[in-house]
Amino acid sequence: MNNRQKSLLLAHWRGVVIVLTVPFALLLSANVKAGAEQSKTAFLEQYEPAARRLEAFYNSLTMSGTLTRSNFNKKQFPSREKIVLRGNGASLRFDIDEPTDNGTVAGDGELSIVFTPKDTFEVTRDAATSAYVLRQMSATTDRLSMVQRQRYYLFATYFGRTAIPRPILENLRRPALQITSIEEDPSGGEMLVKVSYTETVTFNRKPLTYSGWFLFSKTDGWALRGSFEKGDRPDAKAMRADIKYNGKVDGIPLLQSAEYWMEKDGTRFDVERFDVVSIQPGAAPAQDFSLAAFGIRDAREERESRHWLFLVAAGIALVAIAIVLARLRLRESRR
Repeated sequence: MNNRQKSLLLAHWRGVVIVLTVPFALLLSANVKAGAEQSKTAFLEQYEPAARRLEAFYNSLTMSGTLTRSNFNKKQFPSREKIVLRGNGASLRFDIDEPTDNGTVAGDGELSIVFTPKDTFEVTRDAATSAYVLRQMSATTDRLSMVQRQRYYLFATYFGRTAIPRPILENLRRPALQITSIEEDPSGGEMLVKVSYTETVTFNRKPLTYSGWFLFSKTDGWALRGSFEKGDRPDAKAMRADIKYNGKVDGIPLLQSAEYWMEKDGTRFDVERFDVVSIQPGAAPAQDFSLAAFGIRDAREERESRHWLFLVAAGIALVAIAIVLARLRLRESRR
């Protein structure tokens, strides 16, 4: 067999190998992807009802705490805030006290943001008179999601500090997010579950892949214990979270502290830590979510009240007219 024949034979077998290998590789890739989707579906079946319980609990309570910031690059944020969260399931209220002089930046003083099924409003306390002033009011929109993303630490049990903070359930449901592994660790007296993932998104018209993990406590109703996320770019910073609990109510762990930070080359910065001072489970009173709770008259309620008074007066007048007409008819019939 001469060299030309050997070359032709080698090329032939290379073609055969490629023809056989490519379908096998595609089949293997499809099987791996199908297996990952099955793992994701199986995990969500366990996690979703637990996440709904956590969300319902932390949206129906009164919780107060202190937020501190350190090594913060964004100087527009004050280094310390006192926060009270109130919820009754349908409505949420955020009371935020930013000291006007705390060593870094002047805060806004006392600010309250209230969300109800009907509307959203903000009030501030006037420093001179201590009276509350209505700053803005509008129909309820998706602004609640924005405030929750800014104040994710109040919902630390089920909210993820990722590139875009959002509920973990919402994150895991994203089609682009793929679960790469699920590891259980029963050491330390509780069952911890580490769910690792990757997600590729488009940023500035270029693909960007994030890798990360969520650490859940299966023992504590799948409450979040920690998280990690980092992009694949050379200058990327890791986003970290560490959540601690103290006690339980009806199987739901009570938040003790939530700490978040950025990390690069072993250095921590942009550190935010929320320490809980008190938690009172159970829905806050409905009146806490009204303008009257701040000593502000609600013009809409006054208009509605005047409207009802007009309707009642009109109704009484119609009844009186009907009685008079009935008496006149009666007199006419007797003549």
